[in-house]
Amino acid sequence: MRIVTITSGKGGVGKSTLAANIAYMLSKFGYKVALFDADLGLANQDILLNVQPKYSLYDIITQKVSLEDALVRIEQNLYLIPGDHRYEAADMEPHQIRTIIQNLIEALEGFDFLLIDTGAGIGSSVQELIKAATDVVVVTLPEPPAVMDAYVTLKYAQMINKRSGLVVNGAKNEKEAKKIYNRLIEVLREYGKCDTEFLGYVQRSPVVTEATKKRLLISKEFEYSGVSSQIASIAKRLIGSLKKSGEPIKEEPSLTLFFKRLLHQI
Repeated sequence: MRIVTITSGKGGVGKSTLAANIAYMLSKFGYKVALFDADLGLANQDILLNVQPKYSLYDIITQKVSLEDALVRIEQNLYLIPGDHRYEAADMEPHQIRTIIQNLIEALEGFDFLLIDTGAGIGSSVQELIKAATDVVVVTLPEPPAVMDAYVTLKYAQMINKRSGLVVNGAKNEKEAKKIYNRLIEVLREYGKCDTEFLGYVQRSPVVTEATKKRLLISKEFEYSGVSSQIASIAKRLIGSLKKSGEPIKEEPSLTLFFKRLLHQI
């Protein structure tokens, strides 16, 4: 199972929305995916996915329920591990996070992906979630504060030898997104080898605002929009990056069929 931690540094960059939609896309490609809402104390994937979990992360930690019982089925091949809205969850110790991840790995046997949606910042809890990952996806906006925080996060991932990728959200176009990527890579290479990949970008669009307000998945309800196509490309590049690294990723015919169908509609 591949563990992909999706993080950002700065809050408000659209990380959680992207995480939900990437998870959905991977599930549509035929992979079995679990999305872990690890924004401790400030969980919102249940809101984005328009579900009401019976149990929370706090219930799992306190052993009120098993992890298997807390899993929420969203779609075929897609499950949510709910977070928590209580402040107690925000004070989780690093060793507790390590235990949760280990329990997840054991409980999710047969899954292809565990996607971890972290909170903002680069505090100890986020660091533990990055350490637990096989791959790290950093999301940024084309704004100086967000880019600076993305740099700090990527530098940390580089320091602990994690394979990483960058997604630029809210970019005008691919040219602007790649300019930001190239600038970050140039600085990161001053500190040694850097193999951060450009995973893609998502344009600013009213579709994103509408989907968020109505608690809809862009990739599902606006399947043939430009934004959905861009998110599909990000998911495809993520799979390609894993295959290039030599990691075992099963081939799914549904991936080819999906893109053929998508291209037919353009």
